[in-house]
Amino acid sequence: MSSSSAHRGGLFRSSSSSASASASASRRQLRSSCLASSSSSRQHPFSVVFGGSPSFTVRRSLNHSSGSSSSRYHFLSLSCAASAMMSSESESTAANSNNDEQQQIKMTRMAEWLKKADAVCFDVDSTVINTEGIDELADYFGAGEAVAKLTKEAMEGGMKFEEALDARLKLINPTQQGVDKFMAMHAFPIMPGMRELVVKLLTSGKQVFLVSGGFRQMIAPVANEIGVPVNKIYANNIMFDEEGKYAGFDDTEPTSRSGGKAEAVKRIKASNGFQTVVMVGDGMTDLEARVEGGADAFICFTGVVRRDAVAEGADLAVGEMAQIMDLLL
Repeated sequence: MSSSSAHRGGLFRSSSSSASASASASRRQLRSSCLASSSSSRQHPFSVVFGGSPSFTVRRSLNHSSGSSSSRYHFLSLSCAASAMMSSESESTAANSNNDEQQQIKMTRMAEWLKKADAVCFDVDSTVINTEGIDELADYFGAGEAVAKLTKEAMEGGMKFEEALDARLKLINPTQQGVDKFMAMHAFPIMPGMRELVVKLLTSGKQVFLVSGGFRQMIAPVANEIGVPVNKIYANNIMFDEEGKYAGFDDTEPTSRSGGKAEAVKRIKASNGFQTVVMVGDGMTDLEARVEGGADAFICFTGVVRRDAVAEGADLAVGEMAQIMDLLL
């Protein structure tokens, strides 16, 4: 068959010797890896185009002579493709099944932790509420973009929390009057299912605390909205001078520094005689609360943002508050 007639028939062949050698090698590879009868192959209406690489393309051919290489190998290629696809699907199914099994084990263990927990501590930003409060405050004062970058770095463990807190507040440079106006006109959206979860925990005899690297001035209204007493808030305080100008933050608060949430949970356990406490949050500072004497188990909440390093280090990762509620049933 001439090159042009092969082209019209749909079967493209290379005229170079290197392409022919590559095609021969491909055919030998195909013959050794696939099992199919040549008689079945000759009856199939498709043929295989062998190019200069091991990949194969199926083309409809006008030449179905029993002696042609195309008729000998076209069905084998389809068998190989089907076999490879089935193998890939089988591996994917097995992987998904294993992931589901591991998730079920984690959920069962967390249900046990929650059952015996004396208290559950929640981070606030991107957990109880669907935003970062300090970023919202920064937007109001015109420093949103720069502060958001520092928040992201701090939450992912890229810098010490106290350094990030100091740098962000200096960028914002808030005033007492400005913060008051911001709070008067701004309400933080509560995550779906959060109120119901707090009610369920309280009626189950467990206490609820808010442990946050945010600011008490902004968290108190959130606590009131979800039914958590303000005396169960562990958070930072923005300080102002007599003229209402920014004067720093209270660095005696444990949540003002890296590892501070672990210290806060330790204080909660010691002052209340608790044996078991579960921490829920989205950031690295929340994961750090799970230390000896601190939180006994940690749930990573990914409903607002997923931080892979935090989720992978957690005892369980959930995307909805309802998933935690289900573990209490």
